[in-house]
Amino acid sequence: MAPVVSTVAITRDQLRRSRLAAGMSQEEYGKRAHYSPSMVSAVELGQTVPNLAYLTRADEVLDTGGLLVSLRELGRRDGEPVWFRPWLEVERVATQLREQRGGDPARKAGESAQ
Repeated sequence: MAPVVSTVAITRDQLRRSRLAAGMSQEEYGKRAHYSPSMVSAVELGQTVPNLAYLTRADEVLDTGGLLVSLRELGRRDGEPVWFRPWLEVERVATQLREQRGGDPARKAGESAQ
């Protein structure tokens, strides 16, 4: 059975592959992305977990079409218990419905908005 690899590790590996495919050194990539070479190295070695801003900028500089940010979202979802994952979509839709109706579900029926 193959070992389970974390989404963070997959994201980190894909980031490095994308940088190398673009023909950039860590230093050159860092200059274009506005990060120090030591930060780039720390991310690629797994010493620092890249945040959303880092991955968004990496997607732009490396022209990955949003791949790295998408992998981050998968990692976020993977962190949820398996039984809870279907409810994440239900919650997302319910929030949209509440916002579209413009009402506060906590407000009791019959109360008027002031």
